[in-house]
Amino acid sequence: MQNKMTDMMLSTEKINHYLQTLGCESSAVKSDQALATLSRLQLLHLSHYPFQSLSTVLHEIVDIDPDAIYQKLVIERRGGYCYEHNELLRQALVALDFDAVTLTGYIVHENNPATPKARTHTLLKVMVDGVSYLADVGFGGQVPTAPLKLELDIIQTTPHGEYRLSAFGEKWVLSVQIKGQWQMLYAFDLVPADRPLLEMGNWFVSTHPSSPFRTRLMASRIEPQGVRHSLLNTRYRRHEIGRASLSQEISSVDDLFELLTQTFGINTDHIYDKKPVLQQFLDQYIKSRASN
Repeated sequence: MQNKMTDMMLSTEKINHYLQTLGCESSAVKSDQALATLSRLQLLHLSHYPFQSLSTVLHEIVDIDPDAIYQKLVIERRGGYCYEHNELLRQALVALDFDAVTLTGYIVHENNPATPKARTHTLLKVMVDGVSYLADVGFGGQVPTAPLKLELDIIQTTPHGEYRLSAFGEKWVLSVQIKGQWQMLYAFDLVPADRPLLEMGNWFVSTHPSSPFRTRLMASRIEPQGVRHSLLNTRYRRHEIGRASLSQEISSVDDLFELLTQTFGINTDHIYDKKPVLQQFLDQYIKSRASN
């Protein structure tokens, strides 16, 4: 099945450049190497291209046209969120002759998928040898770092933790195991998304006053060997499988910029003049937390 955004494809030159940044070849993928290639691309993308909500906190326009995504993520190294990351990966997969389509879902809070939510998350369904897989490089801190077979009620191990898919009516629910407990992340169905649906979801996420992406400063990146880096407002955390997690409070914008550039690999040159705005964000968050 063709994705309904395939009329907007990156040039071969741009796809090849993106793959080269990951250390991958742009040649056709052999059928017996397809799953290994998909797994490698997913892991490498997550380690090279950070997730961030800086753009939306600073009220920047988030353009999800493929060329704009390529410019922002690959050329300018600014990071992005699901609408950008998963579309960039999908473009590369299609160029490598994978059958990859975009799906949408909603975030699940408090392990209750029945609570109505807007469809604000994107993910990919990728076919490999007749088997459907979930691939996602845009969920942030708990993103799965390997393709997950679309099969219910089995534990699937990735380099950064264990995941499980369960059913909720006609929807699928993705959960991750944290400290021995299953935490639901998001619910989705298998209906391919068209361009208007994605544009509407991206507009809501990036502009609506109630969108958490407007009010929460978030960043994440993984390292291939089981390490996750995450930032939520003023709290930075480093998680590594088999070791105690580390955390640090960030109160100054200079410390924030150092963290964003050195740990998350985000190019902050374009927002250097926004330091006062981000310092105000940090101050207001610290003040509101102290008053609660």
